[in-house]
Amino acid sequence: MKPAFGDPDAGRAVARHLGIDLHEATGPGEPIRILGRAPAHVGTRDEHGVVHSGVITALADIAAGIASGLASLPRWIVSTDLLISRVRTEVVGPIGIDATVLRVGRTAAVTSARVLDEGAQGRTIATGVLTASLLAPEGGPPDHPRPFRLAPIEPPAADPPGIAEFFRLTHDDRGPGTVGLDLVDHLRNPWGILHGGATAVLVAETAEHAARRSLGGRWYSGDTVLHFLSPARTGPVTGEARILGVRPDGAVVAVSLRDAGAGERLVAEAVVTVRRP
Repeated sequence: MKPAFGDPDAGRAVARHLGIDLHEATGPGEPIRILGRAPAHVGTRDEHGVVHSGVITALADIAAGIASGLASLPRWIVSTDLLISRVRTEVVGPIGIDATVLRVGRTAAVTSARVLDEGAQGRTIATGVLTASLLAPEGGPPDHPRPFRLAPIEPPAADPPGIAEFFRLTHDDRGPGTVGLDLVDHLRNPWGILHGGATAVLVAETAEHAARRSLGGRWYSGDTVLHFLSPARTGPVTGEARILGVRPDGAVVAVSLRDAGAGERLVAEAVVTVRRP
């Protein structure tokens, strides 16, 4: 599918819901660097008022993806692997994001990302590394003016939809439980496939739901190793989890995402360490 880079609305709904504001802060002769901010509004928080771990991962993925893409011009990128560690559960907000390209090779780019709580003296919420494959998209790469800027078109809604509503999540409580995502248009990226940020939310929700069902109580994703394997184009996308083990500092959960409408194609695999708040 030809990406809709020329359409300013295509693939931007996830970033708009999160309220992310990004700008390039690359100095002369320095690696590409993208800084950002997001408001941590109620539409990013769970029923306990905690910013969803999938949102934290999505913010890192968006900023690091843009940085990787700009550094790879005239090619562009597709995310392949994302490693992220959440070190703080409580988030005051606004949330800061700092992504810096570490390396661009012939076939891949590697970018670091830090997610910070600007409302708590800039303390680190999470750190991560994104690896992306370089490609030559049909029609060429997006034509972003430089220095890059992605600002919200409008202020966040006073009463934004919650995580489950916006990301169209459903929960099946049979056994350890599975989580489904309805692949509606606002959850697609400019290629028309499931947005990486929505993938991150589904992975975190699946792991945490399985831990709640199997172990009881509240759990939040800490360390996540996420492998993007193939695009989800049809949906619904389902997340299935297996508890691999329980240890003093949490539980280790394996998560598989499949595109149910495309012959159960495997979309992503992840290993998530969930911890109690």
